[in-house]
Amino acid sequence: MAVQQKDVEMAGSVILISGCRRSGTTLMRTVLSGHPDLLVHPWEAQFILDLWERFGTTIHNLPAALDYLASHRYRPESVATAAIYDRLPESGAVDLQTFLKGYLDAWVAGEAENPIRRLVLKDPRFIFHLDLLDELSPGAVTINLIRDPRANVASQRRRWPEAPLIECIQRWLGSIHAAREWEGKHPHRLVNLRFEDLIQTPRQALQNLCLRLDVPFMEKILNFSMVEERYLAGAPGRNTNEASILDQEVTYTGFESAPLDAWRDQLESVEVEIIEYLTREEMRTWGYDPERSPGRSRGFPLRLALERSKYLYRRSGQWVKALVRDRISRRRYRT
Repeated sequence: MAVQQKDVEMAGSVILISGCRRSGTTLMRTVLSGHPDLLVHPWEAQFILDLWERFGTTIHNLPAALDYLASHRYRPESVATAAIYDRLPESGAVDLQTFLKGYLDAWVAGEAENPIRRLVLKDPRFIFHLDLLDELSPGAVTINLIRDPRANVASQRRRWPEAPLIECIQRWLGSIHAAREWEGKHPHRLVNLRFEDLIQTPRQALQNLCLRLDVPFMEKILNFSMVEERYLAGAPGRNTNEASILDQEVTYTGFESAPLDAWRDQLESVEVEIIEYLTREEMRTWGYDPERSPGRSRGFPLRLALERSKYLYRRSGQWVKALVRDRISRRRYRT
């Protein structure tokens, strides 16, 4: 295998879009895709962490990695496996950074219009792996989307009905804590953005964001169309055993305010109480006002205990599955 292609020139450090799932990361990607100085990956870049989980930071089985990437549901069809192959060095093993660069170079090379742009990648899971992402893409800047935990949890549970309430809350808290830890080490490489600010005051929010990203603000990014997938809660799975079924795809133009208060009709009062109780400190930090007196209702202690038991039971099962998957992966792909 010979390196037949030149590296693709990019402008500036990579921009990562992340945050707790269901916090507006897809909206952020859609908005930035209209910026002429940015080259936004058309699909969620889940393949980055999926490759890492399966093959580690050094890929010993290159054909298996290429086959896996070729079949990944978030790989653009325009990127041919041969184009990636031609960008990899002649070696029995390839580090993950080189492999991903080969893929991204192949994808960027296919973008004929103004290829010298700043690359944008989106995956909500990035927020939990920023140390790894820093190894793969040194100097990357992360946009961390933050959403009202009540709205976020309600949206998570509508998308994944089998996810326990506490799991959704812990995912929200975990993303907040992970972002704060990273910000403590790299304060100039994390930009926090509240979903509510993006919706209610988009011009100001995006002007501030562009300033932090060191890209010019463009009026055109305020005008966009987006297709939103809406799901039927409690329906049989789609893609995973826990995903609700796709109900409809809704196209809207500009910033839609309806998601801000939808949680009021989607959560039980005791669920709101539990969310506010467990996230009360972070809610205060991020300017979200509680509507109840957490922990005061009669049914609160029993419901909280029940939700915690559901979460712990599910976590134990997830731990066993993850252990089995890791051992299979090590035997099959990492040797």
